[in-house]
Amino acid sequence: MKGHVGVDGCRIGWVAVFAEGDRLRYRLFREFEALFMAALGPGDVLVDIPIGLPWGGCPTRPCDSLARPSRSQAGFECLPSPRPRRLQANDVAEGRRLNIAELGRSLSAQAWGICAKVAEVDKLLLADVAARGRVREIHPEVCFWGLNG
Repeated sequence: MKGHVGVDGCRIGWVAVFAEGDRLRYRLFREFEALFMAALGPGDVLVDIPIGLPWGGCPTRPCDSLARPSRSQAGFECLPSPRPRRLQANDVAEGRRLNIAELGRSLSAQAWGICAKVAEVDKLLLADVAARGRVREIHPEVCFWGLNG
């Protein structure tokens, strides 16, 4: 895979979409790190997953606050990004308990569903300086909304 690679989580791992000549191709990967290693060339790995988790002094990422109006106008929900402690929960009940303790609100099933994927990307970015320069968070619905004017 060369150039930019669009990535989303799926049931078996990750799906990567990329241009090959004048056609779009896709590949499936079990681990995000393997996908990153297969993405050759100078292009970015554009992943539909929160990157840069909230921290103590910033319970909501600034980019989430900026994206929320555009997404809600376009008819899409903007999920709050998981807090780091939620990524360590063993099940949705524990994740919800931790979320309530930290933020005073529960955790949606959809937000819980992406916690393992968020943790996988976060782990790679914390360990690999090169990955930090090439892996970018992207939300296709925000892009489509912007392209639609």
